[in-house]
Amino acid sequence: MNNDHKITEITIKNIRGFEEKTLKFDNGNEILPNKINTLVAPNGYGKSSLYKAFDCIRPRSFSAGDKDKYNSLENDPSSLSIKLNTEIFTQGGERTNIEISEKFNIECINQKVSPIIKKRGGKFASAQSEINDLIIEREPKNQNFKFNIEIPNLDQNKKKVLPGKNFFKKDLAYSLSENKEDLREINTERYRKRYRNFFSSLTDFINGSSKTTRKDINQAIEKEFSSKLNKLNHLKNIHSAISNYDNLKNFGQILIICHILYLYKTTKSKEFTDWLKWSQYDVKKSKLKKLVGDINIGAFEAGLETKNGDLVIKYPEGSKLSNGEQDILVFVTQLYKILYYIDCKKPCILIIDEVFDYLDEFNIIIAKYYLNKIIAKFKKMEAKVYVLVLSHLEPKDLQALGKHKTIYLADKTCNKQTMEKIIENRDNSDWDWKNDIDKYFLHYHPECSDITQKFKDKGLEEKLGKSHNFYLFLEEEWNNLKKNDESKYDPFAVCAHLRITIEKRIYDKLAECKKDEFLDKHGTLKKIEYASENGVDVEDLWLLLAPIYNQALHSKDVDKAEHIKRKLNNTIIKEVMEKALSDKA
Repeated sequence: MNNDHKITEITIKNIRGFEEKTLKFDNGNEILPNKINTLVAPNGYGKSSLYKAFDCIRPRSFSAGDKDKYNSLENDPSSLSIKLNTEIFTQGGERTNIEISEKFNIECINQKVSPIIKKRGGKFASAQSEINDLIIEREPKNQNFKFNIEIPNLDQNKKKVLPGKNFFKKDLAYSLSENKEDLREINTERYRKRYRNFFSSLTDFINGSSKTTRKDINQAIEKEFSSKLNKLNHLKNIHSAISNYDNLKNFGQILIICHILYLYKTTKSKEFTDWLKWSQYDVKKSKLKKLVGDINIGAFEAGLETKNGDLVIKYPEGSKLSNGEQDILVFVTQLYKILYYIDCKKPCILIIDEVFDYLDEFNIIIAKYYLNKIIAKFKKMEAKVYVLVLSHLEPKDLQALGKHKTIYLADKTCNKQTMEKIIENRDNSDWDWKNDIDKYFLHYHPECSDITQKFKDKGLEEKLGKSHNFYLFLEEEWNNLKKNDESKYDPFAVCAHLRITIEKRIYDKLAECKKDEFLDKHGTLKKIEYASENGVDVEDLWLLLAPIYNQALHSKDVDKAEHIKRKLNNTIIKEVMEKALSDKA
C-alpha cells in the first residue's frame, strides 16, 4: 500500500489528560485506510482524551471548551495534529488551523447516554440515564415530479425504445445518491455543449438505424456508443449508477434513461434536483425505519420522528434498557447514519470510543457488518476511510470483530529476559533450583541466598544470583515503571517487587517468635492470613493487589507480559501500588 495513505503520528495538545502527547505509529504499526485499526490501551491511559481531541473538530474550528482542557491550562490553545506519511495537518492551536477538517471528514461515535435527575415527590430525586436523540438530517421539501417521457426530435416509429414512466421511481433517484457532483457538472457551462452534442448524436443514430426492434436498437447503441461513453467521465458514472438500479444491464436502455435525466436536469433543474433530494431522503428514511425495527428490543422501541424540521431517532428512556441494549441500539444507528450520509469526496477518519468493549459477540457481528459496508462504500468510490476502534480489550476478546489490525498505544517493549527464564523454568527439575527460587527470590526472606553459579550456568546475570541483589533489580524495574508509561521495564519483576515488599512489611510487624513460621508459610495469601491471626493489622491494599502479583508470577504463559504490562500502566492501578508500597502503608 502507498505510504502516502498511512497515518504515522497523532499529536494532542492540552486536551483532557494530555498536556502534550505524541502517539507514533511506525515500524509496521501504521494506521491503515479501509481497514479496522484497533487501538488497545489500558483504562486510564488516555483513550477518551484521544477521542475527545477528534470530537472537538468542527468544519471551521477546534471546539475545545475549558472542561476539555488539561488541568488548569484553560487559557492555553488546544490542538490536534495528524501526520500522513510526512505531511502534517493541524486543527486548532495558536493560529486556529483548520487543516484537518479541510483534508478529512471526521466522524466520532461513542455512547450518547447522559444522566438526568428526576424528582419523585417532596425532597426525593433519582438519577436516570437518558439517550440523546440522534439527528439524522434536515427534512427536504416534498417534491412531486411528473416525468414526461419524451426525447425531442425522436422519430415516432422509434419511440418504442423509450422506457415506461414506472421506471422513474424513488429508487432510481436513490441509486444516484453518490452522483450529485456528476449531475451538477453535466449542466455546467463547461460541459453543457459537449453533452448536448453527445445526446443529439444519440438521437440521430436511433432515427437513422435500420433496426426495428427495441432489442436490436439497444444492441446497436451499445456497439456505437460504449467507447464514446468512456471518454465522458461524469456521464459514465451516472450510467454505472443506474445499471445497479433494479439490476439493469441493457447498455442502450440505460443510455436513453441518462438522456431523459439530462433533459430534465438542463430544462427543469430546480424541480428535478428537489425531486432527487426528496426521493433519496424518503428511501433512506424507509431503510432506516426497517433497520430500527430490526434492532428494536422487546417492548421498548426506538422510533423515527420529525422534530423541528429534522429527521431524528427517538430512543427509549435509558432506564428501560440494559446497558447492552443501549449500546447496540445507539451504536448501529450511528453507523447507519455514517453509511448513508457520509461524503466520500474526502478521506474520512471514523473513531469509535470503546463501544465494542461492552457488546456481546452477536452484537459485535451486527456492528462489524455495518463497518464493513462503510469500508466497502469507500473502496467502491476509490476513497479512504480510517476506522479507529479504541479498546482496552485483548485481541482474543475481540475475535467476533473478525480481521482487524491491533495497535498497542502503550509501549510494548519489555526488558523481561531474566524474569521470563525464571518463571518458565522455576519448576524445571533439570535446573535444580526450585526451592531456592520459591523461598528466597520470589518471596521475601531476610537471609541472602547465593546461587550465583546456577544463574551463570543458565545464562542469567551472575550478580542477580544473590537474592538480595535480586531484590534490588526488582526495585529498579518498579522505579522504571514509575518514571513514565513508555519506559522499558519488566512487568513480572514489578509484580515480584510488589509481592516481596508487602511480605517484608508484614514480616517487620510480626513478633520475633512468629517470624520463622511466617517464612515457612507457602504463598503470600497464606502468609497474610497467618499474620492477621497473629495481631498484624493487614492493609486492605495488600489484599486488593493479590490478583496482580499472584497471577503474574504463577502464570506459565510468559506471552501474557504485554497484557500484564497494560494493567500495570493503568493510572489508578499505579496509584494503588504506590500507596501499597509507601512507608505509610
